Amino acid sequence: MGFAEITDPVEAEIVGSMFLGTIGFLGADAAEEAMSELIPVIEAVGDPGAAGMLAVLATLGDGRIGEAAAAGLNRLRAHRVTAPEWTRALSAPVTARDCVELSADSEALVLAARFDRAGAGHAVMILLDPLECGEAAEIMLLDSGDLTEALAELARNAERDKVRLTTTTLDPAEFRWRAEVAMDTRDHHDRDDEDDPFDPDDLTDPDDLFDDADLLDEDGPGYYGLASLLRARLRALPLSTKPKPRGGCDEFDGTDLLATLDLLTDLPGVFGGKASAAPVRSIPKLPAKRTTRNGQAPILQLRVDLRGAKPPIWRRLLVPGEITLRELHELLQVAFDWHSTHLYAFDTAYGLFGVPDPELGLRSDTKVTLEQVATGPGTTLTYTYDFGDNWEHVITVEDSTPGADGATSPRCVGGRRKAPPEDCGGIWAYLELLEILADPAHAEHGERLDWLGIDRPGQHDPAHFDVDEINDTLTARRQNPRHQK
Repeated sequence: MGFAEITDPVEAEIVGSMFLGTIGFLGADAAEEAMSELIPVIEAVGDPGAAGMLAVLATLGDGRIGEAAAAGLNRLRAHRVTAPEWTRALSAPVTARDCVELSADSEALVLAARFDRAGAGHAVMILLDPLECGEAAEIMLLDSGDLTEALAELARNAERDKVRLTTTTLDPAEFRWRAEVAMDTRDHHDRDDEDDPFDPDDLTDPDDLFDDADLLDEDGPGYYGLASLLRARLRALPLSTKPKPRGGCDEFDGTDLLATLDLLTDLPGVFGGKASAAPVRSIPKLPAKRTTRNGQAPILQLRVDLRGAKPPIWRRLLVPGEITLRELHELLQVAFDWHSTHLYAFDTAYGLFGVPDPELGLRSDTKVTLEQVATGPGTTLTYTYDFGDNWEHVITVEDSTPGADGATSPRCVGGRRKAPPEDCGGIWAYLELLEILADPAHAEHGERLDWLGIDRPGQHDPAHFDVDEINDTLTARRQNPRHQK
């Protein structure tokens, strides 16, 4: 079965977690180097399966690995490559409940919790080894409804062996702390164990990757195959204020990267494509910047739509054509009430621009002007903010009028609806957030109010839009640049 044929997001995450587990045996530094080689290979396939794989890696990958996968996914989207429908669930908020620790004689033996996302749930059990400093010995992925019986079976076995088990309820932050400590301890021990490198049997044979019978039993993904998935779930939980135990770390030992990548020589086959079929993007040379002999820059009227928003969320802006893309980024942050705490990119006919990053293919946006990449009415470009939540804005040049001395400063002249709150998980997750706020009986209603920092749903009005409020902020920023975000 090809990757594009998956219909269950958790099944897709298992595949991605196994993929990252294989790469992880290189060590952290080499893993990032490996992914910098592999992300372009995946992207080059250029089909929905490749987009699905990148979406999963963007969700599970930590740090630059996740950002590189998200950037690759954005480039495929720019080429109208549609990711599978199940990827929408990947950006939904994750919550944990029923977090417990089972111990005997003060030694922790099991950590367990249920995780919920996008109306679906599953459970995780982490088996701990008290003889190895409490390291995570195994990870088990269960249907949410099976956790109660699994824990009951553990209790019956303990009673049969005359072992008294103690169950302690944990809040999500404490569960995250204990689980991450157990996994960090396992990682530290694995690095120190030179005589026992990873066991290939801990990863399912790719030929059986989609055999449902193999996904959860002892021949399934195993610890390494599920570690990245579990770490991604834990990152969605609150952080504990407790410091973690510190352990030594070995330096990258120079493992032959290319030899290790040979493990993945059939990579395109994972999602049913051929790298040779990759679309090739021809990027024309950036037009020259306006000079004084060219006269005043035009005033461009822009319509900026937040992609996927229903009802539409949009802004209409008037900006001088000579505004730099960095200045346009700052303007858009104000117009949509974002806070400029994440990476961003302008995807244009002349390439990607943002904070320069060769690995993400981003060129500096500080000296490139809007009129260089938007040549006139009808031109469109995409502005993506936060590669995790993936807020995509389609910018369309609606009109162009001649500029003059003392040309109008950038201002907002129209729009509709409040923008989603930052870090809520993406447009699909925001739509779900609004549904939960509108339903006082929903199990997560109070939790979402707390997350927004409000006492009642009416304090978050999705229909709110105040053009004067935006322009007042822009004026204040121009008058006092130190107050810029």
